Amino acid sequence: MTRDQFEKKWLKTFSPDLTEEQYHSCYVWQFLWHVFSYKLVSEEDFLSGEEAVRAFEQADKTEAITLWRDDPTAEPLPISDKLSTVKGLNKQRETFVVGQNWEWTYVSTHENGWCGPYFCRKKATVYPWQLPCNQKERT
Repeated sequence: MTRDQFEKKWLKTFSPDLTEEQYHSCYVWQFLWHVFSYKLVSEEDFLSGEEAVRAFEQADKTEAITLWRDDPTAEPLPISDKLSTVKGLNKQRETFVVGQNWEWTYVSTHENGWCGPYFCRKKATVYPWQLPCNQKERT
């Protein structure tokens, strides 16, 4: 997967409501993780700091994919690899990890401690026809 493909899929998956104006005015074009630092994703939908680290440590990293900021391609992350731990990731400048089926992401930024790290799960889409009858009237 190319860097461009990864970035487009990452934004569509973890920040689906991002507008083009936000993309440019909040520097998301420069650092994708600004969707979290500028709170373009609801604070209820992501974790930061030590909470993000704990969530990443507990996440199933089987078939995870990584992208380093300076790398042109995203690659599978072997589960036995040292980079499957936060200690290994923090040695990298900017690192994005996504879980199998893009169900979660962990982002280690070059500004860890001030901005990040971040952990976010893909928000499930619930359509009105999937709700029980008594809840359909409320939407």
